[in-house]
Amino acid sequence: MHLIIINNKMKKIITLTSLFSLLICTISYAQPNNINVSNAVAYDGEPYLAVNPTNPLNVVVAWIGITPNPIRHTIKTKTSFDGGLTWNNLVIHPHFSGTWAAVDASVVFKNDGTVYMSYMDFSEAADSGGIYITHSTNGGNTWTVPTRVWNANTEDVGKFPIDRPFLSIDNTGGAHNGTLYMTTKPAFWIPAPNRPYMKYSTDSGATWSPYRYIDTTNFLVGPNVARPMPVNAVSNDGAICIAYPSFVSSQNAAPQFIFAKSYSLGAAFTYNSLLVNPQRSEE
Repeated sequence: MHLIIINNKMKKIITLTSLFSLLICTISYAQPNNINVSNAVAYDGEPYLAVNPTNPLNVVVAWIGITPNPIRHTIKTKTSFDGGLTWNNLVIHPHFSGTWAAVDASVVFKNDGTVYMSYMDFSEAADSGGIYITHSTNGGNTWTVPTRVWNANTEDVGKFPIDRPFLSIDNTGGAHNGTLYMTTKPAFWIPAPNRPYMKYSTDSGATWSPYRYIDTTNFLVGPNVARPMPVNAVSNDGAICIAYPSFVSSQNAAPQFIFAKSYSLGAAFTYNSLLVNPQRSEE
């Protein structure tokens, strides 16, 4: 029999070493292998991922791929029902003219498991296009025929206001539960001055409100920002919240981001500078 004596200091060192080794083994075991979801031989870009709140194992991913005849950018999606371990067959989403290209997918889940996706489909000659929205009630396996949200030729003519569309949805269970919001900006080739836009839908994307500018007096984007991309989200208490860039020296000596918040579907916003936090309300 051997008597082994370990003092308290040595015992602590052994314990910590054991715990560290166990942690390393756990981390190594927990990290899954990377999975090639797109499996394409050409360009894949700008992926967007969303998780079903009613089933966290249901994941939908959208991205820009390339399709032949003619060669052009196209939105593609896949869905998983085991947390991303395996992915179903590829869905290639439609174009709305024979030569248009599709970019800028955005995906959100409603709290009942319906998943919505919007994307920009446009002529690369910069003379026509729109933003379209589709949805799926089976976790992304199949999708509805897309409906048009924006018409680049008839809304804010000359600004091509369909670039960088981003979706959010009210899942709060409150007065505006299920409302879809979309923010956009003019196309990247349109010179300043430009302004950011917002629309909303209360009928699952079938119809949309007229657009409105998000910026306003004392909280303008100004003439110095060519690409005022807004980003949006819905707060836990049901407000649509939007951040956008601004550079107007009379409003703030430095470039800034402005935070706009509305509880009334954008009928009125409260504005804050993200730099110095002045706060006012638009009537």
